[in-house]
Amino acid sequence: MKYSVKINAPLSTVFQTIATASEREQWTRDVISVTYNDPANEQIEGAMFQQKQKEGKMTNTYEGKNLQVTEPSLFSYQLMNKAFTMTISYHLTDQGEMTYVEQHYETEYHSGFAKFMGKLFQGMTNKIAKDILDGLKMYVEKEE
Repeated sequence: MKYSVKINAPLSTVFQTIATASEREQWTRDVISVTYNDPANEQIEGAMFQQKQKEGKMTNTYEGKNLQVTEPSLFSYQLMNKAFTMTISYHLTDQGEMTYVEQHYETEYHSGFAKFMGKLFQGMTNKIAKDILDGLKMYVEKEE
């Protein structure tokens, strides 16, 4: 799935807000923490992290890995558990005083049951993805 938004902020500001763990914790819906194995590597390709997030009454922990980090135009990472691997990418384009952000989500399911559940909840997952992108816009523009 793919969503996009224009943010009234410089490209470098938007990139840092996406690529910095403590910032992601602030604007990403239901995320409690993003903890890198080595905090100095949070913007390095291949860096591993754990992401804790609230899901209903439960708290789940996902293993994460930075995939591509091309400052200031691309930040992508994976979140993994036993059921699925989700790849999230943010492609950024400078538009003067604005930044165009295109968000891509791809999910690979690890079992037939997980795939069934993913299809069942796809509408909610799509809404969450859109809410996350809207949260990024609101957070960055509030900070500017």
